[in-house]
Amino acid sequence: MKKIKIFLLFFIIIILTSGLSALFLTKKQNHRAEVVFWTVQLAPFSDYINSVIGEFEQTNPDIKIKWIDVPYAEVEKRVLASLLSNSMPDLINITSDFNRTLATKGALQNIESGFAEYNDALVSVLSYQDKVWGIPFYATSAITVYNKELMNKFGFVTPPSDYDELISQLNNSKIIPNKYLFMPTLTENDTLYKLLNKYNINSPQTLDTEKSFNLFSNLKELYLVGKIPKESISQTHREVLEKYSAGQIAYLQIGANFLNIIRENSLDVYNKTDVAAQFSGNDKTYDFSLMTLAIPKKAKHKDEALLFARFITNSSNQLEFAKKTGVLPCNKKTLSDEFFTKYDEQDLYSKARTIGAMQLSKPTFYSKDTKNYREITTLLNNLIETILLEDKDIKSLLADVSGKWLLLNSK
Repeated sequence: MKKIKIFLLFFIIIILTSGLSALFLTKKQNHRAEVVFWTVQLAPFSDYINSVIGEFEQTNPDIKIKWIDVPYAEVEKRVLASLLSNSMPDLINITSDFNRTLATKGALQNIESGFAEYNDALVSVLSYQDKVWGIPFYATSAITVYNKELMNKFGFVTPPSDYDELISQLNNSKIIPNKYLFMPTLTENDTLYKLLNKYNINSPQTLDTEKSFNLFSNLKELYLVGKIPKESISQTHREVLEKYSAGQIAYLQIGANFLNIIRENSLDVYNKTDVAAQFSGNDKTYDFSLMTLAIPKKAKHKDEALLFARFITNSSNQLEFAKKTGVLPCNKKTLSDEFFTKYDEQDLYSKARTIGAMQLSKPTFYSKDTKNYREITTLLNNLIETILLEDKDIKSLLADVSGKWLLLNSK
């Protein structure tokens, strides 16, 4: 009888202990910090993202990552809506331009340190008022993709290395019906702003100068004589890509990741294609685009979000991500990997990738403290439309826009 009582006592203790353990584990799971992580159109790479999340959660059992992928066209609208509500993500994947906009509005949490492993130039893009407002996630740097056969028909043996040489070639090129040496997308996003910056025209004062007047006058002349397509003030890089694939354009400035689309759309044109560095400015530097990871100022789990941001951008994860997507990493160690430093001359993809990575070491500088960046690019885009489409005095237009730009800077 005594043995039965002892057995029952142990049994009760085991049950109670198990119940308390289960209760403890349940409470612990309920108290895990849930980091809401938004990305932009990375759903096609869900296997990679989920594997990184799984590895992170395994080594950080107190943190859960809730991943939500957002279409590119909706991300800014959704982010702004979330910032006005009490329900916002902890970590957001946004463009560097949008990052700058949110930083100037005081909507982001600044990150105080820990940037030694990232490309210095890319970190500088995320700086505003001597503080850094995000983590570099991945980059692209447009290269020159060119149709060798069509280039030769226009009378040239090699593509231009900078915009001065490009304009010279355009001025001296032959006229070939329905074909063009180059088609810029003059009003797409900040294309014109970047072109002007190649000539150090990047302020109200430098816009209203003789150098600026000469550049715009040359562009208008090329447009009027038909050496720049009429669609240059309305179409996007996607439409230019279609024209290149159709054999209508000799030079194309685009990310190396678009090579596969050219091959799929037109193998004949792809077989005539080679790649070179993008058209540089006078200082021989190169443009790039940057996607970032930012933490909203009102995020609930800032520390945990930053920990995950650093994890997904470490050297090994950046290398795997770059190999799967075709983008360029922001991690210094990854950029020094032979995957980005060596190429086979017969392998167009590896050659393009290496050129793009090289360009990140010689980036074009943009003012870090530019306010009202989007309003300024809109001003400039309206300016080029007016210059090309209307018979107005170019110097007067430059002076007028210079004044409006100055007013924007004073706000």
